[in-house]
Amino acid sequence: MVQRTASTISVRGKLDAWYRASRPFTLPASVVPVLVGSALAFREGQADFGLFVLVLVASLLVQVGAN
Repeated sequence: MVQRTASTISVRGKLDAWYRASRPFTLPASVVPVLVGSALAFREGQADFGLFVLVLVASLLVQVGAN
């Protein structure tokens, strides 16, 4: 049986608070424009996977930060 210490509970509580504060149901608002733009770039033959990942991560971080 695993004993829970005060530090374990506080870390779990902090992670839960961060998760709820990020409001994950709002994240599609930041992902969809990046996907649409990337689809258009792919169609034009100008897609760059590294740039796509960078912009996607930045977009998610901005959305979480704004929440």
